This record gives sequence, structure tokens and C-alpha cells, in this order.
Amino acid sequence: MNFVTQQSEDILTKATTQRSSDIHFCPEGDSVHIYFRIDGYRTFSSSLTRQQYTPLLSYFKFTSGMDIGETLTPQDGKSQYVSGTHSYDLRLSTLPLEETESLAIRILPQKEDLPLESLFLFPTQTNQLRKWIGRHTGIILFTGPTGSGKTTTLYALLQTLLKEQSYQTITLEDPIEQRLHDILQVQVNEKAGMDYYAGLKAALRHDPDILMLGEIRDEKTAQFAFHAAHTGHPVILIGSLNKFLIFPNNIKGAG
Repeated sequence: MNFVTQQSEDILTKATTQRSSDIHFCPEGDSVHIYFRIDGYRTFSSSLTRQQYTPLLSYFKFTSGMDIGETLTPQDGKSQYVSGTHSYDLRLSTLPLEETESLAIRILPQKEDLPLESLFLFPTQTNQLRKWIGRHTGIILFTGPTGSGKTTTLYALLQTLLKEQSYQTITLEDPIEQRLHDILQVQVNEKAGMDYYAGLKAALRHDPDILMLGEIRDEKTAQFAFHAAHTGHPVILIGSLNKFLIFPNNIKGAG
């Protein structure tokens, strides 16, 4: 194992040991600062020199399928990291700066099924959620910052439902963070015209019992989602927001 490979392993091992959801490489002058996002908070980890960062950046770009020679446009890539019995999917993205590029790595643990009860402090919270998902129509919306556990909760909720009864379940995600059994998982690809709005319209024609939106990014998608949940479709819509959005027009049917 050469120095750059060992260096990447050390950073990933440290990040996963601390249960980080993201790694940020932030160039500043002759240094590059590394931050971990832990429990939603961005925490300083260590620093590299620019000379150390350049080959490390090239290594991460190469192993995730990016073009090493392209430094003037943003790029996305993905790879895997395995540590002992634990497996992680990595989603990498670069952003061009004046003299170099920044790098962000999203860490997606490929975990075993989590029981829904383990995600709440009080049994009353779990019982209330079970009452909501027992209905045949409606929308359940999770909000919170990056790394707060929205997707983990959504997955646990879907897995609980499918253990109790067979449902035609469709998810729209970007990215697909964890492969689930007996669920149709659709990768959103906005460059190809497959955004959340287009995916939601297509999914509703696929006779779903449950739809999960990985994110509601704009007013148009929000309006359509609430309309579908409000007009008698036999669908439970489960969506997430990274933050509260203020829409300029009232979304009819939101009540």
C-alpha cells in the first residue's frame, strides 16, 4: 500500500469510527483543512499541506470514476469503502476553486435493518407514527439538517411497514443510500430530466401503495406531492426536507 492509499484509508477509518456523515476538504492558502460532520455538526479534524492534498485528491477522483484531468467543472463520483465487517458507499463531489478543487465525501453506511422503536426516545412517539402510517392516504414529512437521521428514519419506517404487510413501494432518491428488499428504488437524475417532480408523476402511474421522496426540493414538487396525498390516491407519501421551505403561494390541501 503506497503513501496516498494509506493516507486515504486513515482519513476514512477515522471518519467512520467517529460516525461521520460527511468529510469536507477545504483548501485555504497553502493548507487544506479536513472537517467531519458528526451528529449534524461540522467539526475540525486535521490539516494537510497543499502538496499532500494534490495526490490525495487525484486518488479519490480516480477511484470514484471522475476525470482526473478535469479541474474547471464540478464532478460527481462514487466508490465503496470496507472496514472489517462494515461496508460504506461513498458519494464524492468536487468544486473548482481558483487554484485547486474542494472535495466533499458523503459516507453512507450499509447497515442491517434498524427497528423503528430504536430511533425514538419514548414509546408514545413510535405509537403515534404507527397510527399515522396505518391510514390509507396522507403525507408524513420529516425535516431536519443534513446528518440528522431523516433517511435512516425513512428506511426504518418502510422496513417496518413491509414486514407487516406487502405493499407496492416506490422510492425516489438522490442518491440511493441503501439497497432495500422488495422496494422499487429509483435514482433521481436531474441531468437526464428525471427530477423529483417527473419521478413522482411517473411513480403514481405505477400503482403504488407507498411512495417515498428522498427530498422535496421545490414548490412544484411540494404542490404535486400534497395534491396526490389529498385527492384520494391510495398512497402514503413519505418525504423529507433538509430545511423548512417558505413557499410564496399557499399549498392547497396541506391540511
